Amino acid sequence: MKEIFTYSVVKELQTRCFLFLGERESGFQDRILSEEHTYTVIDTKVKSAIADLQTLYRKAYPVSAGEHCKSIDRVFELYTVLQTLSPRAQMINVIGGGALIDLVGYALATSFQDLKMRAIPTTPFSQLYGFYQRSFYIHFDRKINQLSVFGIPHELWIIPFFLKAFAVEDLRKAHVVCFATALGFEERFFYLVERSLSLLIHNQTNWTVFYELLREHHFLRAKCSLEHRLIPGESMGILLQTATGFQMDFVDAFIKGLMLEAYISFKLGIIEESTLEMIRKTLSQIGLEDRLPPQRQVDLQTLFSLIDEKKSIKMQVIKGLGLSQETTVSATIIEHILKEYYFGR
Repeated sequence: MKEIFTYSVVKELQTRCFLFLGERESGFQDRILSEEHTYTVIDTKVKSAIADLQTLYRKAYPVSAGEHCKSIDRVFELYTVLQTLSPRAQMINVIGGGALIDLVGYALATSFQDLKMRAIPTTPFSQLYGFYQRSFYIHFDRKINQLSVFGIPHELWIIPFFLKAFAVEDLRKAHVVCFATALGFEERFFYLVERSLSLLIHNQTNWTVFYELLREHHFLRAKCSLEHRLIPGESMGILLQTATGFQMDFVDAFIKGLMLEAYISFKLGIIEESTLEMIRKTLSQIGLEDRLPPQRQVDLQTLFSLIDEKKSIKMQVIKGLGLSQETTVSATIIEHILKEYYFGR
C-alpha cells in the first residue's frame, strides 16, 4: 500500500489516493476487517469474482450494482441501512464499480455528512476513471446523472488485483478514458496509452505497464480536474447512454461519445481530417464498434429529442492532441452535425 498523492478541492475537502501494488485480496481484506467503526457496502458481483472475500462479504451490505442502482429508491434504502447501524460507523467502505460509489456517495453527501467514504473501485474503467468530478450522481426520470450533490471520497484505494478477474477486452476498452485525457490535456501521455494498448495481445496483459498507466493517469486527472471538470467524450457519452435506455454501458457510450465529439470538432473546422482519422484508428483499437446488436443501438429519434430539449451542450472540445477547451455548443449545430454523421447529409 502506498499513498501516491492527496487531491484537494478545498482545504476541508481532500481525497487521499492509495495504490496497492502486489496486494492480494487477503491483505486488503484483513486491513479493512481490523479497523473499528467502519461499515462496508459491496457489489454482489465482487463475491462471485473473488472467492476469498467471503469473510468481508458476510459483514457487508450487498447491493446488486450497475447503472440501474443509481436511483432515488436505492438512496432511501441506504438511508435506512445507515440509520440503523450500531455502533455508529465513522467510515463507509464502498467496494464496487463507479455506479455503486456514486450511489453511496450521494446518500452520504445528502444525509450523512459526518461519515467519511473510502471508495474501492473494482472495475477497469472505474479504477482508471477515478472520482474527480467533485460530485456524486444518480439517475432520475430515465435520464443519466440528472441529480447531483457536491462531494468526493475521503480516500480512494486503487487495488489492481481486482482487475485480474476481467477479460483483456474489458481492460482494453477502459483505456478510452486515458486516451480522452491524453487528447484533452497531455500529448506526452498518449504514448504511454499507445504502449499499454499495444501490449494487450494474445489475451495477455503487461501488468507492469498497466500499473504505470494507472498511476500516471490519476496524477494527470488530479492535476487537470482542478481547472477542467469535463474530459472529451463525456458529454456525448451521457446522451448516448440515455438514448439507449441504459442498455449500452457507459464504457461503450464513452467510446462512441469520444468519436462523435471528435467528428464535431472536425466539422467545426477545429481539427484536421488527419487528426480525426488518428482518433478513429485509436478508438478502433480500444473497442469502437461500427455495428452494435439491436438492444445496444442508439435510438436516434430519442437522441435528437434529448438534444432538442437543450439550447446548448457543454463539452470539452478537442482542439488537437493534448489540447482542448470547455465550450458551450449550440444544440442546433450539434444536431445538424450528428445527422450528417449518421445519415451522410
